[in-house]
Amino acid sequence: EAERLETVLLEHVPEVTQVVSRVGSPAVATDIMGLEQADVFIRLQPRAAWRPGLTREALIREMETVLERDAPGSGPSFTQPIQMRFNELLGGAVTDVAVSVYGEDLGELRRQSEALAREVAQEPGAEDVRVLAPPEVSMLEVVPRPLDAARLGLSVREVLDAVQAVRTGLEVGATYDGAVRVPIVLRLAGTEGAFSLAQLPLPVASGGTVPLSRVADVKLVSTPGLINRDDGQRRLVVGFNVRGRDLGTVVEHARARVGSALRLPAGYRLEWGGQYETLQEATRRLSLVIPAVLVLIVLVLWLTFRRLRPALIIFTNVPFACVGGVVALLARGMPVSISAAIGFIALSGIAVLNGVVLMARLLHHEAHGVPVGEAVRLAAQERSRPVLMTALVAALGFVPMMLATGVGAEVQRPLATVVVGGLVTSTLLTLVILPSLYPWLSTRRMRARPRPVESVA
Repeated sequence: EAERLETVLLEHVPEVTQVVSRVGSPAVATDIMGLEQADVFIRLQPRAAWRPGLTREALIREMETVLERDAPGSGPSFTQPIQMRFNELLGGAVTDVAVSVYGEDLGELRRQSEALAREVAQEPGAEDVRVLAPPEVSMLEVVPRPLDAARLGLSVREVLDAVQAVRTGLEVGATYDGAVRVPIVLRLAGTEGAFSLAQLPLPVASGGTVPLSRVADVKLVSTPGLINRDDGQRRLVVGFNVRGRDLGTVVEHARARVGSALRLPAGYRLEWGGQYETLQEATRRLSLVIPAVLVLIVLVLWLTFRRLRPALIIFTNVPFACVGGVVALLARGMPVSISAAIGFIALSGIAVLNGVVLMARLLHHEAHGVPVGEAVRLAAQERSRPVLMTALVAALGFVPMMLATGVGAEVQRPLATVVVGGLVTSTLLTLVILPSLYPWLSTRRMRARPRPVESVA
């Protein structure tokens, strides 16, 4: 199957330069890949050599179409190798989002999982939606009939031993290779395939043989190909990847869709995991970290000036800078992700630094008796160059990250976009708005100290 996928991709997708398959678990257990699993790794040409206008999402859709046409039934799921392994280690599934369906009855679990997959597949941005379990497999079930076996002088144990001797063999002794015990297994002939098991001849006490169907029912039944458990509960996992939209929005909309369309029986429940669970944990941590950072900024400013009013005036840079960061994200069509939240924290430090540079000079002039209006004008003139240099160095340094398209760009772009956009509004506040508002925000307008008058006798 892997070789068929390799041939199809190399023949029909010109951007594909090499396809390599890995089957089974590695010799060194660096990941939890099973013996029955296979990964197909696709090496692509550099982005500059792709067909004009071809994007990553369009290339994936083209490969899906080719595989569905020339290799139907393969059910591929496209992801990055390292991302896939991290998803598997963190959430127990190779996809970005894993929805676990818990219950007792395996048939009902399968029906609910398939209904869940159909609902999630209708959500834009949810790709590669599938039940992460093999389909049911066929199995021959041998059920002895004790009365019929007893009439022929056979016990139930003897009937089952005969079936085991044909399929897996019976241990009749052992030998040793040094200190290693090697079992001796006897396997019986008599059937050429699984579907002829009912004609297996069994010896009877009278000296003849009877077919297995005389003493047992041989039935072809379906059974689950995988039984997965978590904390002692049976579960099936529905997995999907997210492309073209942010993960949080897709999952929230998918949860609302599933909640309104799917009614689980009593004793069954859903758990949304994978990267979404990691996103929720990171959001909870940031809900504590960001307020702590803001409080520490105010504390450091108060320790710097020993006065609360200048500290609060400088702190107005933070929300004004955040406005610029949000506007930049909206202009580029990016969500407020964890990476963007880290960018807001970095932006707050740079914005406060510029405010400290201006405020320190302004207070210096006030301390020397310069009127408030004149002190503000002088401070803005004297500190315009340091403030602009600080802002430009930081902004220009983040521009390559903001425009990045290579590996890791998904993490770099939101952070850099927030910093660059926020520095624009922060610098505007520091050099224009703050000097204009400071005389109104200050409670004490210092007047010029009168010069001492010398009296001449």
